[in-house]
Amino acid sequence: MVGFFSSCRLIVQNRSDLTQEEHFDYLIAPRPYMDSATVEELRLKHAVVIQCYARGMFARTEARRLRQDLRDGRINVVEVWDDLAWLTQQEEKRRREEKEARRGREIDRRMHPKSTMDFEILYSELERWRLQEIDRIHALQASDADKRALLYQTLLKEVKLVQTIDKLKASAASDARQQKIGKVLQQMASSKKWEMSDGTVTLVDTPETIRAQQLAELFEVAGRACRIHTSDADTSTALHWWKARYPPSSQVGSQSM
Repeated sequence: MVGFFSSCRLIVQNRSDLTQEEHFDYLIAPRPYMDSATVEELRLKHAVVIQCYARGMFARTEARRLRQDLRDGRINVVEVWDDLAWLTQQEEKRRREEKEARRGREIDRRMHPKSTMDFEILYSELERWRLQEIDRIHALQASDADKRALLYQTLLKEVKLVQTIDKLKASAASDARQQKIGKVLQQMASSKKWEMSDGTVTLVDTPETIRAQQLAELFEVAGRACRIHTSDADTSTALHWWKARYPPSSQVGSQSM
């Protein structure tokens, strides 16, 4: 017989026409429900504990080996201390390099922001700077007129910084859009992969992919002309040259007929 807990009540299934052995009866109670995020968090927590015990075991094994080597005379204390000093220097060097690399990434995120998180960091730092400036001005021993003038100067600086951040955001959005368009054009212009009967893969250029390659080249020509700030006449000349080199498919078909 098995008992079930349901809604804080014990439900026991008995039968009047059957004699049941109750010596091995046990109760089944539902456990707390855990979603996938909770299970993943619990798995990570237990994995960290297992890693701690495993690393401790490796460290104790290495320590026992070193002590045995010292007792047997295979190594001496000077060599051990030299190895430890070298390892310490390498660890300090690695931490120093990681710190410099992290500092370089933080500076690059502020000088050339790209993601939404980068711009949130800039806006938060700007807000923190504004509050610090206001507190500093209010703490000065100056007249109200001088404080209002300083607050006005702070406001002008804030406006200029906000405009700079907005320009960086517009530039980053434009670059992201260009990269997205280039990626789509590259996917459209890429050769088709056909699997043959023997299992090999062959790259095939269809009329659609060839035309997509031509349009991608036209997009690159037009974009280059806009980036170098050429005149409208030069841009028109480049587009006419490209049109003469790669006529539309409808014109090609009519000419062949």
